[in-house]
Amino acid sequence: MFEDSRGGLWLGGCEAGADGLVYFDGSRFFSPVANFPKATVSGMAEDSEGGIWMASEFGLHRIYEGQLQKIFDGAATAGITRIASDVFVAAIASPGANPSTDSALVRLTRISGKWQTETILRDVMQVRFTLDRSGQILYGCEGGFCELQSRDVIDWHPGAMLPITRHRVPTRTTYTTNRAVVWKDRLGCVWLRGQFDASYQCPDDRLPVTLPPGIASLGGPMLLEADDGSMVIPSFAKISIGRPGNFRVLTAANGYPRQKRFCCRWRYDYGSGAGSRPLATPRRVWRRHAFAGWPEWHIAGQQPWVAWRQLD
Repeated sequence: MFEDSRGGLWLGGCEAGADGLVYFDGSRFFSPVANFPKATVSGMAEDSEGGIWMASEFGLHRIYEGQLQKIFDGAATAGITRIASDVFVAAIASPGANPSTDSALVRLTRISGKWQTETILRDVMQVRFTLDRSGQILYGCEGGFCELQSRDVIDWHPGAMLPITRHRVPTRTTYTTNRAVVWKDRLGCVWLRGQFDASYQCPDDRLPVTLPPGIASLGGPMLLEADDGSMVIPSFAKISIGRPGNFRVLTAANGYPRQKRFCCRWRYDYGSGAGSRPLATPRRVWRRHAFAGWPEWHIAGQQPWVAWRQLD
């Protein structure tokens, strides 16, 4: 799910189901283009012209002024990340290659009005790239996580070396597959989320801590940081909100509804990266627990989900 600069809501992947891609303009849901493939959208981003980028198992597509253009062929199952104005990165496997083992870091830039794609780093896994507050690009790699300077990626040219800083985080899980994500919060704690569990290590921690299954278990890898610094970790059938040593877990027994899919806009205060997009989660969680005192929320649409949007 992705909110564009005009306030429109784009739903893909699980949120769109068999429709592939759905757009919500504030009053109705519809297909933004007629020929979008029945793909599982793994990530979205927006460029300076208002073009919307979609990453999926069928590569990278761009929608601009109602027209769909395929920019890059291959499997981009871990999403796409904007690191600067009209500069994006994604892990992409070539057609026919195994995305789990044969992906590369591809940079997309607009030069003289045309989009250009370049492979700048080979032998990466299908992991998400996140941009932290200091301009570092983080991603899971063998033994922990790796770090690239966004300026090095932006300035890279063929033949140049791309410096990589590797951080050892000895967790029981290797966060290098299945769209794993790394996030560094405002207090300097590093969070790692895979398909089956999540771990963190704060500056004062000698060793990383893997959260128990009661807090983080099977689910789509996603980490979000709230305005107050709380971390939000969705799992199937539950969602955990809090900080190390103090998580509140919402389940069907205490507020997480049993209905099908819902979606809401996740509001927070900054930036791009793992927490910069709307969050697919039941509406009652936010009404009852998370956002007391916020302005009124508005309900719209008659789909199997309900879209919530804060009124400004």
